[in-house]
Amino acid sequence: FKRSFVKRDKDSVYVRNCTSKTVEGGMFPFAYSGLEALVNNDIHKERNTLITNVLRPGAQHNVVRSRIINWTESFIDQHDLKNMSNVGDVGNGYSASDFDNTYLAHLSDSKIIVTCNPYDWEGDFRLWEALLSGALVMVDKMAIPQWMPHPFVHKKHLVFYDTRNQSEFNSLLEYYIEHEDEARRIGEAGYNFVLKHHMSKDRV
Repeated sequence: FKRSFVKRDKDSVYVRNCTSKTVEGGMFPFAYSGLEALVNNDIHKERNTLITNVLRPGAQHNVVRSRIINWTESFIDQHDLKNMSNVGDVGNGYSASDFDNTYLAHLSDSKIIVTCNPYDWEGDFRLWEALLSGALVMVDKMAIPQWMPHPFVHKKHLVFYDTRNQSEFNSLLEYYIEHEDEARRIGEAGYNFVLKHHMSKDRV
């Protein structure tokens, strides 16, 4: 599967597994993973950007992402954090095609990265870019990582949020900007967990 082997609903919430045991030869689905080119080699350096959201609105697969962009912008405005946060493209806005150094450097300068899977499917490089920056990662609830060996643990390796619950989203962001040491510990734990269990070599 190019992108995903799960079906999601209009809110990007898991509906079903799309794999089938009836296909001749069977299916061997596997998830995206971390890549060596994405690894931040200095996760202990000082970080100057409090909240980052580099998702793109507009296209059909970004419908729910647009919601999360709006939630992030609203939170930043309400808490007067514009001078220390970023919402929108940095550099090329993604790394997967050419590992844009400006983009990756921005992620590595961020304390909290908010990301979200594409609408209707699950899986992209943005999650792994964020995790390998060493920042605390907030991502919408996912099914696939929980089916793999070494699943992520909520509030230990990253933080999952519900795309239908803005109040919960705001509470999580508020908690982690007020508890930066805890946020940093989770970010570093997620980073090390990916390096140990979820690089491309671990999918083979």
